[in-house]
Amino acid sequence: MNEHADLHYGAGAKGFVAVLNRKQGNPYYCWVEELPELLAARPKTDLYFTLNTFAQRNTAAENVWQFTATYVGLDTRLAGIDRADALEDMKRFFFGSEVMPVPSYAVLSGNGVWVVWLIDPVTIGSRSDWQRVQDHFRSALTLFNPDPNDASKYIRVAGSTNSSSRSRVRLEVLREQRYTLAELLEYAPERPQPAQKPRKRPKRTGDIRKATVTKSPLELLWARNSDLRRLVVLRRGEFHHQRNHVLLIYAATVHAAKQDLDDTLTQALHLNERLSQPLAVSQVRAICRTVERHGYSWKTQTIIETLQITAEEQRGMKTLIGPAEAASRRRRREEKRRRAKGAKDRQVSAEQTRMEIQAIKAAEPISNREIARRLGVSEGTVRNALRSVPQRCVTKTPLFRRGTPVRGTNPGGPGRGVLRSVYGV
Repeated sequence: MNEHADLHYGAGAKGFVAVLNRKQGNPYYCWVEELPELLAARPKTDLYFTLNTFAQRNTAAENVWQFTATYVGLDTRLAGIDRADALEDMKRFFFGSEVMPVPSYAVLSGNGVWVVWLIDPVTIGSRSDWQRVQDHFRSALTLFNPDPNDASKYIRVAGSTNSSSRSRVRLEVLREQRYTLAELLEYAPERPQPAQKPRKRPKRTGDIRKATVTKSPLELLWARNSDLRRLVVLRRGEFHHQRNHVLLIYAATVHAAKQDLDDTLTQALHLNERLSQPLAVSQVRAICRTVERHGYSWKTQTIIETLQITAEEQRGMKTLIGPAEAASRRRRREEKRRRAKGAKDRQVSAEQTRMEIQAIKAAEPISNREIARRLGVSEGTVRNALRSVPQRCVTKTPLFRRGTPVRGTNPGGPGRGVLRSVYGV
């Protein structure tokens, strides 16, 4: 029995293991390193131990700490096949093929066969990959009547006695080296992606060249997740009486977006670590289980009231905003649009005024003051408009000052030799 336990867990496993004698009370729990000692102390009839380790003394599937193996339990008796013959058929047609690798060991339990692939221990974050391998191996061995897959499964201990068949449980080692989960994933096919509906092109309305596309529900959920993380940062993790609420709301939002308990638990644990007083891991797990069971859906106003989100905090949010903040944002958008439209209208009006001034000036000799009076503008506006009109080149500065005598002439005689300005001609 100790050989079976040492082979299964090796040296890298951590956590609690459960040991059970069927119909003899509740299971006993111990650390992995204490398992051989506990097995030696228990009765040898209908003796089991768990195939994975757990984070606490509870063998619920969501409490798994490490996955140490992938496995398939086969009740060959109901399939009408002898257990030894079934194992030989699997060796001949399945093990070592493109469908599955050679298992680490097989256990002939009296009424059927357990086939086990030992792996380097992985944590709960790899649950989806582990389940993918489990489902593939189980579907490949459908002929031999496989049992339902479950992370909290028990296996009969090699060397114990099966009371129903009155036979001894036998262990057969097929491969000594352990696999990695990545190596086993190469045998499992990729899961098909859910079909996505094509996004409809937005309709153009009026002069709007680019219509606003409403965000999808998934985008809104991710935006809400971002708002909740921002709220934790703004408050520096201070949620004295609201820790359960913020984690419950966050877990419900993540689960609604991904529909995966493992991802929900991982995200909730990350957010829990940011709190100034984090909850216990067991409480976070319980919250995630509750979310998966009931599938809560929170309204925006309910979240604001529950977490008491202030108006100042709402200014940095995308979705967690109340009616007052939403109205304020609408006013700011309208004011910005109005200002942009007014600036454009003013520019068009100024251009029209400039063209009118230039047209009046070209049509008749009239003073700037009279043009300003007619159009109702200032003289400065008229002058600025006329500056852009090309003018005939006229020299305004005289070559000589008025009254300057020319050398060699008589200043006092007639025609005094004074050069006239170009303006005096």
